[in-house]
Amino acid sequence: MITICFYKEKDNQMNILWVEDIPDNKQNFWFGNRRNVETVRDFSKAKEIIQTKLNNYDVVILDIDLQESSKTDDVKALAQVFGLSDHDFLKKSGMHLCLNLLESGFPREQIVFLTANADRPNRLGRLIEILKSDDVNKAKKATEEIFKTLADDQREELKKFDSKKAKLEYLTKLIPEKSIENLYDNFCEAYKAACLIPPDAISKSIENEAQRDLSDWLEAHERNEYLVLRRGIIDACIFLKNHITNDDNIQLNRFIKGASKGKPTMQILKTDIESYLDTLVKFLPVRKPEAINEEYRLFLRTLVHEWEGDINPEEIIYTILKKIKNDRKTYDYEEEVIKSTPEYESLHGIHTFAWLSRQTRNWVSHAKLLEPLDSEIIAFLFLVNMRAMFKLPPDITLSYEHILLKCMSKSPVDIIDDEELKAHIERSNLSVNKHVSTLKISEYKEDYHRKDIVKDGNKKPKTFMDKINAIYSRNTIDIDYKSFLFQYFWVNQKENISELIANTDDFLPTLARHIYTRSFS
Repeated sequence: MITICFYKEKDNQMNILWVEDIPDNKQNFWFGNRRNVETVRDFSKAKEIIQTKLNNYDVVILDIDLQESSKTDDVKALAQVFGLSDHDFLKKSGMHLCLNLLESGFPREQIVFLTANADRPNRLGRLIEILKSDDVNKAKKATEEIFKTLADDQREELKKFDSKKAKLEYLTKLIPEKSIENLYDNFCEAYKAACLIPPDAISKSIENEAQRDLSDWLEAHERNEYLVLRRGIIDACIFLKNHITNDDNIQLNRFIKGASKGKPTMQILKTDIESYLDTLVKFLPVRKPEAINEEYRLFLRTLVHEWEGDINPEEIIYTILKKIKNDRKTYDYEEEVIKSTPEYESLHGIHTFAWLSRQTRNWVSHAKLLEPLDSEIIAFLFLVNMRAMFKLPPDITLSYEHILLKCMSKSPVDIIDDEELKAHIERSNLSVNKHVSTLKISEYKEDYHRKDIVKDGNKKPKTFMDKINAIYSRNTIDIDYKSFLFQYFWVNQKENISELIANTDDFLPTLARHIYTRSFS
């Protein structure tokens, strides 16, 4: 029995813009050390980022009062427009940045004020009200939550009181008094007058409580599959544009017909790939589209568009064959020889990825049987497509890949049993054969005249991909075509199981651990 032992999931890489003029070295306090935060201390710099680099961020956290910002010409001009001194403008300039974000199309739900200039119903106040009730169980839970909310010295002080009344009196004193100038409430009143809903706010008056509220707010966005998918794709395209500074890293050229003989029918240029990656980035806006299936459909068609007629997934295998014997026609005869070579083993996953991309292109160009599309199938096809198109290190799972893997499985399997996997692959084959039989599809390969292809007196059987293509061509509904693509990943590599379930962080087994349950559910 061959197994893998464990897998340690990487942390979320959502990009956070934090605008705070006096961060006081508290970035780790507010965000921990696992989040990707850019802290901006100056109003003018924050305004410039919003105007030019907003696509780089998934959520924005604003302070309202940015008095410590530089009094730049931009600040002076804006202060004059509103008839304010530079100081008075900066005191409420976070609200101006918020409106800039909204005008730029940034979603209100992905903006929050973290400020001392707001009196919001706080956690401590809510818990005290629960503690006053006669429900023993609720009061017990509220007490536990209160202890988590308080600072260490406050907890020790609370323990000194014996009676419930004394404890409540002490806790009530900890609730901050109303601010003399509540800028956030003024902001909300202006919104209310215009029948608009303002972004929410977290009051910093009790820091431990605010820290928990902010963490809850961030975690809700980190569970948003659309945001995770979008961030992974944007980071991927940025990385890959830098990666192709070396033209050899454009692996797609190795799949062009004639490439194995040094006579490719075309050449894919670096500028073409750069335009392709730039186009992909623009498909998924920061605000999730209402018609998300249509958005995903257009994105997927663009993603696999490059795998057109002159691109042949077998071409990369012919390159290996040429090293063994410079005769393309001996491919079938020497298939076992080829599969035993180190060159083939190193390219086998790439060959599978190429076929998945090529077949997806054919499928989405002519039908909608992969729909409804979701973040899971988009992330899977994006990952394999990029592994096919570009030379990427096989022994590393890249940062953007870790992000996208979250769309497929929040809990990847820890152990894959090789015998169980073989049984799953066999059942996948049997299931496809059943569909073939039901639809009266020939089990053998056919030529353009629909006659069986015969070699050495024997009919050539259809491969797994041939069969699912034939099923797909019938446009038969009520079949899980997405599962066909996941299962092809395993079926096409069934002779390479030890690599798929290896106890490593290489990309191939890492991907396998994430899609295992989905493939055979």
